[in-house]
Amino acid sequence: MTSVAEVTVEPLTTKRFEDLRSLFMQGGDPKWCWCMYYRTRGLSWSNSTAKQNREGLRALAGSEPAPGLVAYRDGDAVGCIGMSPREKPRNK
Repeated sequence: MTSVAEVTVEPLTTKRFEDLRSLFMQGGDPKWCWCMYYRTRGLSWSNSTAKQNREGLRALAGSEPAPGLVAYRDGDAVGCIGMSPREKPRNK
């Protein structure tokens, strides 16, 4: 019988931000976008760099509510999801 390691999920905080580095540097889109695609509008996204996106998420990591969740297995970050409240409707 195979044992499955328990996965825990924690809010993304400043303290947990560095845990994402090893996860995101494994390749694919996260290596470049750092979960900032839906938080950046228009040409500023097209002109962004991995460093700018990483620093943008780092700045958000200290905010309330947390900008996402980090999944851990055996103490290592194995997943991440960005999230935020829906913007309030504009007054007309």
